[in-house]
Amino acid sequence: MNGVIVLLLLVVLTRITAKSKLSLWIDEAQVANFIGYPFELDIISNGKMSPYLLQPEFNNNIPILPPTVDTVNLTWEAGDEKFTYWFDGLKSLNTALLYHPLLSIPAYGIIPKGPKIFQMSIPCTGNGEGVAELILGLQILDQSENPIQGSPIKLKLKKQCKAFVTTSLCKNECQNSGRCNQFSECDCKQGYHGKFCEIDMCSPSCENNGTCISPDVCLCLDGFYGKRCEKALCSQPCQNGGRCVQPGFCWCTSGFYGEACQYSYCITPCKHGGLCIGQNKCKCLTGYSGDLCEKDLKRDIQRPRRSKSQKQKKKKRRKKKRNKQRRKNKLKNEKKLNSKKENKGLILC
Repeated sequence: MNGVIVLLLLVVLTRITAKSKLSLWIDEAQVANFIGYPFELDIISNGKMSPYLLQPEFNNNIPILPPTVDTVNLTWEAGDEKFTYWFDGLKSLNTALLYHPLLSIPAYGIIPKGPKIFQMSIPCTGNGEGVAELILGLQILDQSENPIQGSPIKLKLKKQCKAFVTTSLCKNECQNSGRCNQFSECDCKQGYHGKFCEIDMCSPSCENNGTCISPDVCLCLDGFYGKRCEKALCSQPCQNGGRCVQPGFCWCTSGFYGEACQYSYCITPCKHGGLCIGQNKCKCLTGYSGDLCEKDLKRDIQRPRRSKSQKQKKKKRRKKKRNKQRRKNKLKNEKKLNSKKENKGLILC
């Protein structure tokens, strides 16, 4: 009770009632469900984080949410300016008791101009009893992409969880590992919603142990990225057609090895798209041959080939040319010889 009184004093003393600019708040009805006192709880007011959220007394005295509260309705509006948001930290610190929070909106986007309500689901697992903590992280940037005063916002909430009854009170069985609670309702596993947990918020599901935090938005573990966390990050880019399948590990194509698939079993790389399938052994694509696939069979086929008659004609032409050259040389030699004889006769005279 003392915590509730301290919280009320902090809010009343620092509250700004006008909402002419960016605002984010929890309405009176919701707050009444939490602590029994109806008042509006401002998180952001007039484009700035509410001052009481910056005071250590706030987190220390915030009331524990009762087991009956599975969702929190928040309202926000941007006014005439443009603001973008990003929920970068929605995390349960006690996953045995409490699932990670789920949003009814994408984890990043543009804040609407007029008032709009969105939900944050905080379902207990039903596996035990106790107080679980969760963190809400939110970053907001103005139209110049600068963070607003107080951003990023980090709130730590607490919720009382109870173990679910073992006998089912639900008329229909809860699906996708959902559990029936004491109120005859299905408490859904992370990433599912619907009356019977029949709707997968991320379909196809998040891969590599990613967590679905809002419709079709996966929160990936370190080292993974992509819409479904289907891609991994490797410290060195995978080479020679290799694929990064998990942090620091490349799946190499046939014929290559090494941390980044940088080594080849073939000392000389295969040509024309051939694959190294062993020690200096290449598997060639259609149309190529040779140890290294260096022979282009298509080029050999397209090269014009001479017929037998063409070859014989060419051979005759060459022979005729040679004979002609011989006769020419013979006549030339005879002329030289006759010229010498004539010169000799003149000398004798």
